[in-house]
Amino acid sequence: MKPVVGQGKAWFCTVISVFGCVILTVLGHLYNSGHEEFVGHSVNDPTIEEGVLIAKTIFTTALVYLGLVIFCGSQIYLHNRKHQVRI
Repeated sequence: MKPVVGQGKAWFCTVISVFGCVILTVLGHLYNSGHEEFVGHSVNDPTIEEGVLIAKTIFTTALVYLGLVIFCGSQIYLHNRKHQVRI
């Protein structure tokens, strides 16, 4: 199987996606737990019930980034395997 993207792009995508997964998971947890800085602190903040819905959306986005980690990681694996076969 041949890689679809270049090795540098695959590494960049993997690193950015891992960072995105971590940040989004933390934000989702803060919204889900009703942290006072994120929900219900002032009139413009979402309510705790809305915070749970926001957390579900954030967790879904984190799963999309996890899919990118898997795809780009497989591209890195294919590049490494291609390099080892030539030697």
